[in-house]
Amino acid sequence: MATLSYKAVEEKLKNLTETATAANLGYKLLSAFGMTDTSVERVRDGKGNLDKDGGILVKKKLAYRHAPSEQLDAILQSMKSDARIAKAEPGIIAVSDGITILAYDPWEDESYAAPISSIYHDYNFFYPISGEARRSKAVMENDADVRAAEKMAKLYDEIRRHNDITTPTDVHNLNIFLTRVLFCYFAEDTGIFDTENVFTDSIRKYTKDDGSDLSTYLDEIFRVMNLNLRIGIPANISQFPYVNGGLFAKQIPIPQLGWKARQILLDCGGQNWAKINPDIFGSMIQAVVTPENRGNLGMHYTSVPNIMKLIQPLFLDDLYAAFYDAQSNEKKLNALLVRIGKIKLFDPACGSGNFLIISYKELRKLEMLIWERIREITGQAVLPFVSSQLTQFYGIELDDFAHETALLALWLTEHQMNNAFQEKFTVQVKALPLRPSGNIVQGNACRVDWNTVCPHTEDEEVYVMGNPPYLGSSMQDAEQKEDMALVFNGIDGYKNLDYIACWFLKGANYIRKTNAQ
Repeated sequence: MATLSYKAVEEKLKNLTETATAANLGYKLLSAFGMTDTSVERVRDGKGNLDKDGGILVKKKLAYRHAPSEQLDAILQSMKSDARIAKAEPGIIAVSDGITILAYDPWEDESYAAPISSIYHDYNFFYPISGEARRSKAVMENDADVRAAEKMAKLYDEIRRHNDITTPTDVHNLNIFLTRVLFCYFAEDTGIFDTENVFTDSIRKYTKDDGSDLSTYLDEIFRVMNLNLRIGIPANISQFPYVNGGLFAKQIPIPQLGWKARQILLDCGGQNWAKINPDIFGSMIQAVVTPENRGNLGMHYTSVPNIMKLIQPLFLDDLYAAFYDAQSNEKKLNALLVRIGKIKLFDPACGSGNFLIISYKELRKLEMLIWERIREITGQAVLPFVSSQLTQFYGIELDDFAHETALLALWLTEHQMNNAFQEKFTVQVKALPLRPSGNIVQGNACRVDWNTVCPHTEDEEVYVMGNPPYLGSSMQDAEQKEDMALVFNGIDGYKNLDYIACWFLKGANYIRKTNAQ
């Protein structure tokens, strides 16, 4: 099967209205979702087609038949109960009259009905035609993360279905919208908002069932959360607190939302967002807006154990050694807290922030151990404070949504660690208004000057870490080859190197000019 790009899929599906008929739509769908022209012709000739009655049945991919309009539903129902089709395990079962398509996803037990002209909005529903393996329905990692990500995927698909999201600005605004919604769910379940379930309940109580006023209502909520002064604002809007922190600073157009989007938002609100792990969830949400990653939702991230394998020898082991050395010396323990508060951590390929998030968590855990020890050796209930700040964390990320998600995930992680701090020491760290988040820059790390992203003095403790993308020389696209040429300017033989070499050379130059490790 050809390499599948969601943009290429969407482009092919846009042309269906002009080129598809009831008889050839199934072949068009197979082609759009990665089957080569040669393979499509083989199916058309009956090779690899398990349906010998004029339809299409390709194992693990598609079961398709065409029929008159008045028979579409009846034929789809018969296909769903057909033992021969079930044995072939198609990703999608579909029937069409050339104008309308009815479809069914057996794995998710979901149905679909729309004009053929709308399919390109809903390519995620039809993505199983690609034949890529689905994520096991067994619980993976934290099941709350998986289920919440799947709910957000449905919301994303519904928004794309009814809104023309094509320009980079459109995509960026949608990304901001989704991160704001995610924050509201987390905030209403973790005590950031004073009233539990206030976001979900307000949608239920103050918007119409058909969703016709939902976009306007959400726009008003997002605007008020950037206002510290509240005059003349209705109670159903002013109940939301001042958040700031940059998250709600920019006004963006809210996508059009209908009854189905409203129901999905309510369903999302039914999840327990307090159980979400930002270090994992960020990567899964990134997969939501990258359709080719949907099949393995929850598996596209560097695991916590692997992150620990990197950060322990890089800086954490040394900090713990300093802690054990200072066990009986209050002055040394206080000096270690000061040191922790000055460390800078930099991931030039940060994705949705996994390495930075785990590093932040580990620093906060060590801080709490230090404060516990200070209390033990002084015999006093010393009032602890937080040394580690999100502003100590730096990153570069090419993908717009991953960039937004990393900023949000760091905020969520800070709140979780503040709650742990409060539980241990009964010292409350006020959640709102949000403080500045990590210094995450959107851009190409192979072209950005790292010193402008993570500036420092010679005596500062700076650690560079991460998991940059690996691509062999034959797998690099034109832009990546240009990255290589820019980074390795004047160095012979670079064309045979892997793409990850860009990061190693950039990192070597960065470290050589600093005390960074």
